[in-house]
Amino acid sequence: MTTIVAASTRMAADMREQPSVLARIVERRPRLHDALRAVTPDPLRGIALVGRGSSGNAALYGRILLEAETGALVTLVPPSLARLSRPGADRTGFLAFGLSQSGRTTEIGETLAALRARGATTVGIMADPEGPLAQFSDLVIDLACGGERAVPATKTFTAELAVLAAATEALSGAPWPDATWRAMARAVARALDDEDTARAVAARIDATALSVIGAGVFVGVALEGALKLLEAARIAATGWSAASFRHGPMTLAGPGHPVIAIRVEGKAGDDVRHSLTMIEAAPVITVSDDPTADLPIDGGLPEALAAIPAAVRLQQVALAVAVRRGVDPDRPPRLKKVTLA
Repeated sequence: MTTIVAASTRMAADMREQPSVLARIVERRPRLHDALRAVTPDPLRGIALVGRGSSGNAALYGRILLEAETGALVTLVPPSLARLSRPGADRTGFLAFGLSQSGRTTEIGETLAALRARGATTVGIMADPEGPLAQFSDLVIDLACGGERAVPATKTFTAELAVLAAATEALSGAPWPDATWRAMARAVARALDDEDTARAVAARIDATALSVIGAGVFVGVALEGALKLLEAARIAATGWSAASFRHGPMTLAGPGHPVIAIRVEGKAGDDVRHSLTMIEAAPVITVSDDPTADLPIDGGLPEALAAIPAAVRLQQVALAVAVRRGVDPDRPPRLKKVTLA
């Protein structure tokens, strides 16, 4: 018999705060735009992002979105750069974002400091604006989400996505309407209110391993969803772009290896749909703006903002699987909330 742990976990409490956290970011967007424009180099030679773990997955989302919307060259910088490589090229004219939910991850600070020493303008995105990362940042963006109680990151991750989307608006000069941002926050609230759907999906996941796939801005969300399933529910989950999945990992898909697919209307959704046509025997669970999806989200959102409620749906599944299996999602073995190195 499966032991069911109490659903009132720290992770659940953190997740429930996401609509209010996102609403505050929506309200702050004009100030974020002004602050970013004030420090952005002119001319802008390129953009760099540094992150690890959940923040690294958010950085991947930002990398794809920023390059698509601004036309700038955007790169992910390995957080170990400062420790493991020789001094690099001149980065004057670059805007470098360091993402660290705690603001205390040493290697993120060291790498941001190295980029700054090479001439880059640096922006620290963190939940603790007093963290050490601030000393290496020309601009600090406070996620203003309060402390997270569970080890698996939830509200800090979606806050990072929202801040990176706002940064994209500032640098591209093409903001989404205020009403669209408010619709995104409502979509998150509606998803969180629909816990029964996530529980029903969790009941279908009878596997020790699975894959999560997405395309475009949803690749970082897929990687994050896999990380949440690994941390909270102890499932050997891996995240992939839909294209990368077709180039090898798809061989794993089968009766004992489900696939969770993020398939939102648009070019990214078309790529994921193509991958799904090549899967025959594996159980497939869809996160989609199609109301008939296994894990539906509200429709009508641009892909960049639809990624946020999609991420919340994957958080819900990870929590529901953990509860169903009787494992503690708040304190994964051998993990700490803040990884200093």
